[in-house]
Amino acid sequence: MGKWFGRSDESEELRTRISELASIIAKLRSQLDELGVKPQIDLSLTAEEQQLVAQGKKIAAIKMYRERTGSSLKDAKDIVDSL
Repeated sequence: MGKWFGRSDESEELRTRISELASIIAKLRSQLDELGVKPQIDLSLTAEEQQLVAQGKKIAAIKMYRERTGSSLKDAKDIVDSL
């Protein structure tokens, strides 16, 4: 049995909260776009992310990039694959 066995109420609560937060983020991004404000995030790969790619650890590099930038999986994969 897994860690969450018998805790369906907690996992459902977390899913609901994640959905709410995703909605809030989408609204904020939309408002920023309407105002013409672009986030000041460095979208290039860090030295550590580049090192992971060089070691053949693309998935780890993609994960690290996404956590740092908030990029979609597709965007992060495209950036990592561009090396």
